[in-house]
Amino acid sequence: MKLVCDKCAGCGACVYKCPYGAISLKINGRMEEIAFIDEKKCQYCGLCYKLCPQMNELEKKLPSKVYAAWTKNIEDYDTTSSGGVATTISRNIILNGGIVYGATCMPNGFVKHIRIDNEILLEKIKGSKYVESSFSCVLEPIIEDLNNGLIVLVIGTPCQIAAVRSITPDILKKNLFLIDLICHGVPPSKYYLEYINNIIMQSQKSIEVVFRRKKYLITIFQDNKILYRCNYRKDLYYRAFMYGLISRENCYSCRYAQINRISDITLGDFWGLNRLETNILKIPKFVSCVLVNTKRGKALIESVAEECNMEERLLEEAMAGNTNLREPSSKHKDRSKFIKKIQDCSFIEAVNYTSIKREICIEKLMDIIKMPYRLIRYKNYYDY
Repeated sequence: MKLVCDKCAGCGACVYKCPYGAISLKINGRMEEIAFIDEKKCQYCGLCYKLCPQMNELEKKLPSKVYAAWTKNIEDYDTTSSGGVATTISRNIILNGGIVYGATCMPNGFVKHIRIDNEILLEKIKGSKYVESSFSCVLEPIIEDLNNGLIVLVIGTPCQIAAVRSITPDILKKNLFLIDLICHGVPPSKYYLEYINNIIMQSQKSIEVVFRRKKYLITIFQDNKILYRCNYRKDLYYRAFMYGLISRENCYSCRYAQINRISDITLGDFWGLNRLETNILKIPKFVSCVLVNTKRGKALIESVAEECNMEERLLEEAMAGNTNLREPSSKHKDRSKFIKKIQDCSFIEAVNYTSIKREICIEKLMDIIKMPYRLIRYKNYYDY
């Protein structure tokens, strides 16, 4: 067995396109899904190398327009991570007979991309998922839908969007719309599932994991009741992710973490928004950053203009608040320690071997000291 690419993102494009079935995704020593070639089956056609998004430069576009935007639908706004623009665009696609592909949390906690053809099912793909989504499973149905003449919208990380572009024949791209997310990096699903299962103690009941609904809290629901909730600074997995310890290795050298984009529209949080210079009287705390990268993206955002509050902004504002529009996320100082331990330890043991555990202990101590002040100011312990 040999690697297809030493910076494999696990997108599955080569697995889908290999005419000999010689490529499969397998787990490496870092618990990442990586594409490996079975040399006994390989006919050395070189197709995998020609289409790999990590090995070949796909055309990228400098955004032509930047908007601060949020949906006018109050329910969508309250149940999404940022401004709800992705949900608004997705609903418009479905109501016009199209298909949407996005990431969802399955009943066992596993995160994967699914096919949505019904407006009601849009609830399943709302919200941020701070973990690698299983994506290769939707490549075949995406192409099938396009072959059947359907309009298709795919929402994913830049490397996933690049995979879709790589496998789609030019003749089918007229009905394909692509939205990529401003990506901080994605941890392997093995880390996430091990951590979640440790919390729920291998319960057979269905769960729902929410990382963000306007607040940086990880919340696990079981039977519609809160089983676990924690602020990102004090949750082991969440903190390790936010501080650059546990992402896939390829994320730290991501070729898509730049201002030139791979998709029709890029979406993220508008952290750099200058609220002092705006024509809108009242802007909510969480607003979507919308980068329009192509003419198709322009048509897509214009199709929902009546359903969103939007104001054109400067590209510099978008870049100021989103580091990953300029460069990949940085590695935590103890990344090498973590990788060394994860080879033969559990995820929790490997993270605890780093400074993350000590940092969380300090956060909890500071909580005790500052608790009276926070209860007075925020009223709710989890609101800060």
